[in-house]
Amino acid sequence: MIRTLLVACLLALLASTRASAQAPSAAEEFQRGLEAFEQDRIEAALAHFRSALELDPRDAVRFNIALCLEQLGQYRDAAEEYERAASSDEVPEEARRLAAAQAEVNRARLAELRATGWPGARLSVDGHARCTLPCATREDPGAHEIAATLDGRTWSDSVELRAGERVILSVVEPPARVVAAPAEPVVESGWTPAIGWLGGVGISLGLAGTGATIWLGWHAESLHAQYVLAPSLDGAREGSAFRDATNVSLSIAIAGAALFLLDLIVGTGR
Repeated sequence: MIRTLLVACLLALLASTRASAQAPSAAEEFQRGLEAFEQDRIEAALAHFRSALELDPRDAVRFNIALCLEQLGQYRDAAEEYERAASSDEVPEEARRLAAAQAEVNRARLAELRATGWPGARLSVDGHARCTLPCATREDPGAHEIAATLDGRTWSDSVELRAGERVILSVVEPPARVVAAPAEPVVESGWTPAIGWLGGVGISLGLAGTGATIWLGWHAESLHAQYVLAPSLDGAREGSAFRDATNVSLSIAIAGAALFLLDLIVGTGR
């Protein structure tokens, strides 16, 4: 019913536009579009109507274009063309009212897509720019490729939309650059000890203990030689103290060596 009414409206629009001096080539394209539409060759009709609009821009032709887009399921573009026709004084009043009504019908068929995240990124649908995130756009039902771009970085996803539904899409910002994982170290043939923190402590204690043992032992021997030449109680006490200190230093050196060997076994450096 609605299609019959719209075709009749198209014929009325054709009659009204022929009263002016329309370019012959545009009139021919318009007529071919009507014939193709009557034969249900909608894509061909759309091509002819668009050609007529390009040759001789008339808003009345937009009504025809909108009708073809609606028949092809391209409701978003159809609604836009209907709205342009509805707001034009070139289109008869009855056709304007019908165009406004059909614009609402086609808008209701769209799905609302809301995109959040990654502020400032440009959102595109099927390669067509839409808006800047966060934002919302209304799209035709069906499968779509969604992409967001910012500073050369791109995020993409595929969505299936249904008429009248609302979909919230979370856009996760991609990394600025991809850092490759470091290569595994090359292991040389043979065995090389790996010194960790425990071995480092052992080496430090071993060196300190060894140095102290050598110096204290030398001083203890010097005191002993003096005591032999001139025995005294103070000399005996001082020599005994240095011998005890020498033994303590030797114990520290031995403990350091033990820690170093333990580190090689446990492997705190690996």
